[in-house]
Amino acid sequence: IRVSSFGKFENEWRDRYIRQIKSLTPFEWVQIPIKKSPDRRTSQLLPEEIKFLKENSQFYLLDVDGKQMSSDEFYRWCFRESRHLIVGPAVGFHPEFKKAAKGS
Repeated sequence: IRVSSFGKFENEWRDRYIRQIKSLTPFEWVQIPIKKSPDRRTSQLLPEEIKFLKENSQFYLLDVDGKQMSSDEFYRWCFRESRHLIVGPAVGFHPEFKKAAKGS
């Protein structure tokens, strides 16, 4: 499982879970810093989103508007095949970015 998150933040509990997950299965968490984080979603993709889309074509969004799953369903879904999950910027995903995802 690979997770990419837009924005830079430190979180002790997240880092603890990452260590636990890595001990059980191949897992990678990559932070994508945003140079200029807007207060609200603009009509344009962020430069970091553009770069990500040029380099990645197979990914799923972890999005509040996406499919709702129980913990058990999410677990089974994650391990069915290799997954690249994306955690969005604080301002949310741009519609064009959502459209490029395999699902959410």
